[in-house]
Amino acid sequence: MKIREFLKRYKLTLKELAEILELSRPTLNTYIEQFEKGEKISNNLYQHIFTEIFLKEWKDRLEIIDRIKELKTSFNIKDVNMDEEYCSENLELIDSIKEKMYRDMKGAKEVLPLYKFINSVLYNYNGDTGLTGYIDYNLYLNSLKNIDEIEENEKILISNIYPIMSNHVKNNLEF
Repeated sequence: MKIREFLKRYKLTLKELAEILELSRPTLNTYIEQFEKGEKISNNLYQHIFTEIFLKEWKDRLEIIDRIKELKTSFNIKDVNMDEEYCSENLELIDSIKEKMYRDMKGAKEVLPLYKFINSVLYNYNGDTGLTGYIDYNLYLNSLKNIDEIEENEKILISNIYPIMSNHVKNNLEF
């Protein structure tokens, strides 16, 4: 199935499809390539959507758009065995993070440093003890990690970070 031909037939652009699917153009192009080669798309949700949309005939473009939206909102994880790969709590967290990122990054350049930091954290967590300790401090401070789960050396770090951050909040830091 040639997806670009399919889209032309129904007067849909790649840009529109990417927006409807909430995908970047490079990711959409990757998924199109995988699907056209008969490979399994690496994301089960989009594998399900592509199979459901691109292997059928439709009345018009609006019917396709409505069906994609319907599939995205009614996607049942168990139907495509994502529960074998991820527990439901992890999937909920992934969805929550993705939704927040999409809202934040839609044309807003001021959030770019935050997401660059988050990306750095994701790749360096547990590899950088200072960063890991700082993250644990924040998790503990926001009741997302129990103090009993933090190792002794991290407790020492947290006890030293707290006064610094407290003074920073009060604008009492000195050089």
